[in-house]
Amino acid sequence: MFLSRVRINPNLKKLAEHLGSGVSYHSHQLLWKLFSHNEERQFLFRKELVKRGPLAGLIEFYVQSEELPVSNGNQFILETKEYEPKLNVGDKLSFRLRVNPTIKINGKRHDVVMHAKTKLRNSDKLDKVADFDLITQSAIEWITNEIRTQAWGIRFDISPVVLSYQKETIFKESKKQTLSYGVVDFEGVLVVTDVEKFNSTLKNGVGRAKAFGCGLFLIKRL
Repeated sequence: MFLSRVRINPNLKKLAEHLGSGVSYHSHQLLWKLFSHNEERQFLFRKELVKRGPLAGLIEFYVQSEELPVSNGNQFILETKEYEPKLNVGDKLSFRLRVNPTIKINGKRHDVVMHAKTKLRNSDKLDKVADFDLITQSAIEWITNEIRTQAWGIRFDISPVVLSYQKETIFKESKKQTLSYGVVDFEGVLVVTDVEKFNSTLKNGVGRAKAFGCGLFLIKRL
């Protein structure tokens, strides 16, 4: 695999401003250009804001891909390295994860936070629970679900932290429809329990809305 940091050329001010407006699907379409030699264009990405240095305030992307990205124009500043983590059972890794957490009920997908709010609203308890407490509880229950963590090949000795939750709404031009989805940012420490499963998790990402910048595990050894 390859892990790349992709920055928009700061001279292309209008493009940078457009991508900074939260239009994640447009980001995905733009990043496709790095993989024009691959018809499947399989990659995961995460959008960030540059916090320091002369490019502070501009957009950058972390992109994980099976294929080597290639920039053929002047839109991107591209830095790429080979990415093949050497992992062992018991390894502790710090992680960041932006994910669209959903659950399936009666054949339909539901945002876990909105589902939790609906249950409380139906029981007349919604006003008694702080909004961020509800977000944190439902999101933590989702990511620490034992069936899910076993499938990912990890465990949590310490509960992850919920940094934020936001509802995203986009208009998908190709299908002329508006889509809404919830996004949770987690960070914390995980323990590898199954190397093969976790490598698959890293490669394929987790959750849904991957075309909108979700699902990429960013890990670092402790």
